[in-house]
Amino acid sequence: MSSFSPCHLRKNKAERDAIVRLLFRNGEGPLTQEIGDERRQTLTLILDYARALRTSKQHFPDPVGFLDSCYANALPDGTAWAPPAGLTAVGTGWAIYKRHELLAVAVQGLFWAGLTALLDEGGFAADGVAYRRLHDPPHICPRQMLSACRSRSDATSDGTRPGAERSAIQR
Repeated sequence: MSSFSPCHLRKNKAERDAIVRLLFRNGEGPLTQEIGDERRQTLTLILDYARALRTSKQHFPDPVGFLDSCYANALPDGTAWAPPAGLTAVGTGWAIYKRHELLAVAVQGLFWAGLTALLDEGGFAADGVAYRRLHDPPHICPRQMLSACRSRSDATSDGTRPGAERSAIQR
């Protein structure tokens, strides 16, 4: 994979030529079509990101930093980053990608916490069906539920609660 790294482009003529064809719309096939436009805009945005980092001695262009900067509209040092207007839509697309990445990490954390709590309580389920059986109430038809509720109520024979006065309608 190191041959695909930008620092090896001098040695990898085929990769370098493909990038040049993509940027300048030279050649044929998918690189000149709509998907080529999206890739071209992304590559141009990455170049703008690298240009913006040129003055920073502590930061260098990397994929995580690029996504973070698209998400925050700021460079790693906190400086505002406003790509050219023609690249706003592609930058927004990468910001959405980063948001989805963050959401996935959050959901994984919640899932881990739930499993940990389940295991701490001594619970174990071989699969989702077994887990559902552990936590779902038994299946009772509505008539059984209604009669169970009536038998548990503390109502008197005339339908009133103990200590409650009967209303004028019940009299």
